[in-house]
Amino acid sequence: MAELVKIVGETADPILARELARRTAPPAPPEAAPETLATADLLKRLPGRHDLILAVARRLSVETGDFQPASLRTFEMMAESVATRAVPAPVLIDCRRQALGPKAGHRGKVLVAAWKREAHLRR
Repeated sequence: MAELVKIVGETADPILARELARRTAPPAPPEAAPETLATADLLKRLPGRHDLILAVARRLSVETGDFQPASLRTFEMMAESVATRAVPAPVLIDCRRQALGPKAGHRGKVLVAAWKREAHLRR
């Protein structure tokens, strides 16, 4: 570390200066656990975050009351599509809104139907 400080002081190399700043910066504050976030916030964080796929799938399963293995796999596929940025997060947020509406009889089926209708339109 001392050698890096010396070299940055002598050369003012911007790449080495950024590396020095990265190494000496305080650690980032811990992120809130997915279980503590509201669903909309969790879905907004999903793009690029493959570690949240299962948390989102479980949350969708609980909110829709659909615990069938096939439904859980479908929810995982939806979350993966958003995590890989194949489908924008607002599409899944809107599909969830439709599934949780007051007129939705079987929320899991409504979510899947809305996803099939909306996701292919936005790709």
